Amino acid sequence: MSQPTRRRRVLWVVLTLTAIVAVLVACGAWVGIRALMAKSELEMIMPLAAPIQEAADARDLDSLRELLAEAEGHAAEARGLTGDPVWRAAEWVPVIGPNLAGARVVSASADALAAGVGEVLDEIQQIGADGDDLGLESAAELAPSLSAAAEAFTTAGAELSALEPAAMIPQVADGVGALEAVVSQGAPYITTVADIAAVLPTLLGVGGRSEVLLVIQNGAEVRTAGGIAGWFILLDANEGTLTVVDQADAADFPPRDPEVSGFPASTAELYGAGAGAFIQNSTMTPDFAVTAGLISSWWTEVKGQEPDAVLSIDLPAVAALVGATGPLLLPDGTEIAGESLVEALVVDTYFDFDREEQSTVQRAVVAAAAAQLFRGASDPIAWSQALLAPVQDGRISAWSADTSLQDEISHSVLGGQSVRLAGADPQAFGVYLNDDTAGKMGPYLRVGMAAGAIECRSDGRQDLIVTVVLSNDAPADAATWPWWITGGGIEGVPPGEISTSVSVASSDDVVLNGVRVDGEIVQTVTATEAGSPTTAASVTAAPGTSHTIEFRYTQRTAGDTDISLIHTPLLDDVELLDLAPACP
Repeated sequence: MSQPTRRRRVLWVVLTLTAIVAVLVACGAWVGIRALMAKSELEMIMPLAAPIQEAADARDLDSLRELLAEAEGHAAEARGLTGDPVWRAAEWVPVIGPNLAGARVVSASADALAAGVGEVLDEIQQIGADGDDLGLESAAELAPSLSAAAEAFTTAGAELSALEPAAMIPQVADGVGALEAVVSQGAPYITTVADIAAVLPTLLGVGGRSEVLLVIQNGAEVRTAGGIAGWFILLDANEGTLTVVDQADAADFPPRDPEVSGFPASTAELYGAGAGAFIQNSTMTPDFAVTAGLISSWWTEVKGQEPDAVLSIDLPAVAALVGATGPLLLPDGTEIAGESLVEALVVDTYFDFDREEQSTVQRAVVAAAAAQLFRGASDPIAWSQALLAPVQDGRISAWSADTSLQDEISHSVLGGQSVRLAGADPQAFGVYLNDDTAGKMGPYLRVGMAAGAIECRSDGRQDLIVTVVLSNDAPADAATWPWWITGGGIEGVPPGEISTSVSVASSDDVVLNGVRVDGEIVQTVTATEAGSPTTAASVTAAPGTSHTIEFRYTQRTAGDTDISLIHTPLLDDVELLDLAPACP
């Protein structure tokens, strides 16, 4: 090769490298300038967080929309500054890359969240401007925008969780953490409201007339779904207007032959063959579609009317809605506030009245509740806030004979306990309680739960432990109470004591290693119910005593040990205990 040729090649290489360096420097400068601009835009959002929360708490929709529009403007600017190809390419550069990725995801997520919620508020304001009430019909109109907003929260949560805050500078990591907190707090709310808007309006006659059987569960006698199926009201639902057509309580439905009742064999195996004989026990199964089918067929046999849908709600959920809509007004002029509703129905009524009077009083209260149950939909924020916790706790479940609507329900938070379990974390357990006392001792049952993992083996697999602590809070003289409260020893349980069947549903990824009550191994029953291996054992507690029941499992293969619990909703909140498990 000649000397001139070699010099030309060297010169070409030098010029090429110089050009590349120049481009990189220019790109670096481009990214650096845009990073500073994006930082400025994102910093302008932070002072808006507190006023946005205040406006939401005050239900000041006008101020809330203005603040969200301002936040959306800054977020959109930041998104535009961080979303070009040069920025995305720079995210691969060591050290600075994770910071650039964090800034981009925060900007895009903040923009999408503000836009999604803003669209919902725009529609609410438009409905108000047209002079319409924000009732069930309007909730149906809001369903698409609510669904889009919920999807924005889901997407933001997934993208934020994929980032690496440990590799970021503190300012960026703090921004990621702050937005993650907003998403984790807001996602359950918006998802629940979206599910409600997508299901309840159609279920309650918006867009077509239907007959809905409202079932109110009585947690004084606990069941898997919350309480016995105690009271029933047939509602004529027409374009969001509800009219009471008929009413009954559990005593109006004669027992069935358990062999032909349609009761799931798995549920009968867990709780006894006689469980399928009574309509009260239809809530023993975690599969609400099965529960609704049983109740619907029972109602049709006795009343001659086949419901189009079944909607179940327990007493604490009714109390929450009454708290949002105002006190119940009974025919005799008596008012019952939301905070006193549960005690009035499941404590006072049983002590103050005989059996016949109890039914009369309870029917009056239940009818009054049904008459105004959905009145609060005219205030969407108050109504959704009142519904949020009960729906998330599994206190409200729905079923429809319309297959398309039922498909939507079966993928929503209104699908019942088995749907809640299926939609939870992969390593989730369902803890279900069923009363064995045959009385109304539920108000005196206190429950604590804990879950943990511990490595007791040498093969890397861990033991997973679900612990349930049951306490009887009744006074020492509870044995002297009326038999309809204590059960009167009908099921062999001494008056005043509370006997509870505790069942735990697991995944196929674990193997049961035994159940202990107060440290002693006990006999159990196992069946596959609603698709989940389920093990049940009973515990009886005398007044003033507590017992600890522990379900131990071992992983089939080493893996994730983040355990979550889905449990029966009770009259009182379950206490989440901080217990350190030990190897056996």
